[in-house]
Amino acid sequence: MAAGYHNREEGYGSLDWKYASLFPQIPGVATHEYPPVINLGSYGQFGDNYGGPNIKNVTARPDFTINDLFTWVRGKHTIKIGAEYRWLAENNRGNFGGYCSPAGNFSFASGETGLQGILSGSPIASFLLGQVDSGCATLFAVASDYPRAADYIPHVGN
Repeated sequence: MAAGYHNREEGYGSLDWKYASLFPQIPGVATHEYPPVINLGSYGQFGDNYGGPNIKNVTARPDFTINDLFTWVRGKHTIKIGAEYRWLAENNRGNFGGYCSPAGNFSFASGETGLQGILSGSPIASFLLGQVDSGCATLFAVASDYPRAADYIPHVGN
């Protein structure tokens, strides 16, 4: 019989959190502790959904495994019988978002500064003028979740 335990711990954080105070404080978002995500069309994006190291975004993934294998050789046959049980968990703590950042995601496109019906405009010009194409923000009622799962598999072979 064998048993095992593994706990993978991760911490998330951004490099841009130090610059949060340089950005306008956008009303209605959950936090101003790190900058919002800003998308400038095909030019790429500034920021991400993970916040700074002071946000305490931590994920732990403990798992326990127990398995056993019995082998019996009888003539031309080798019979193997065994089973495995796994208990998996996640301990997610923090306020980082999936699609939308708690500090807000704001996209700027060429359509806000272009002429209608003509391929023109610039997402950078839209950004400089404050003409947002789309935006979203994540607001958490609970910033942590703790999913659990258990599974087993018996097996027999010859």
